[in-house]
Amino acid sequence: MYKRHAPHARRVAQSLDGPFVRGLREAARAAQVWVVAGMIETASETEEKTYNTTVVLDEQGQLLRAYHKTHMFDAYGYRESDVFVSGDQLFEPLATPFGRMGLFVCYELRFPEVARYQAARGVDFFVVPSGWVNGHLKEVHWRHLVVARAIENTAYIFTCDQAGHQFLGRSLHVDPLGVVLAEGSEGEQLVFGELDLQRLEQARAKVPSLQHRRPDLYS
Repeated sequence: MYKRHAPHARRVAQSLDGPFVRGLREAARAAQVWVVAGMIETASETEEKTYNTTVVLDEQGQLLRAYHKTHMFDAYGYRESDVFVSGDQLFEPLATPFGRMGLFVCYELRFPEVARYQAARGVDFFVVPSGWVNGHLKEVHWRHLVVARAIENTAYIFTCDQAGHQFLGRSLHVDPLGVVLAEGSEGEQLVFGELDLQRLEQARAKVPSLQHRRPDLYS
């Protein structure tokens, strides 16, 4: 992302009641599934930039959350902050029929505080939609960071990375002890993974690191 991409982002940006989200709502209702999807959202407070937004919908098609990415990818020569407005609130864990969900986006993998903020409020699994760009050591970083976030928060992680063009693909499903349970290819692919709350409970009993935290030393 560079500043020259901002006009295109503004052209394709939509509001949360636009056709993209309406289509997601209809699809979620029809399939009776929860949906997490990224979009470019109109930012009413500025004409220059947009939001990198992730929406969460339940099986009835209800829009439960719209999260604005908070940490911009200004690295490896990219300038995401020239295109998007940074969000100013981290995702608050969401109660679902599958357990408590946390969420962060792409580059936010590199900031352990983002996941830990949510884990401290109770998270069973994280969903991480991403557009992880290929580059020097990027695949190594991707895999290590995803596994690290799972281990340090003893939580499941489901990542979904864009495929094709300049993107890595390689979506991952990782268990609370860092075991990679499923991995996608570089191309488009459906990756299936199970969320086993009993396995989660066993992992946290075996490694109760969240209980051993000393927040009094960290502030």
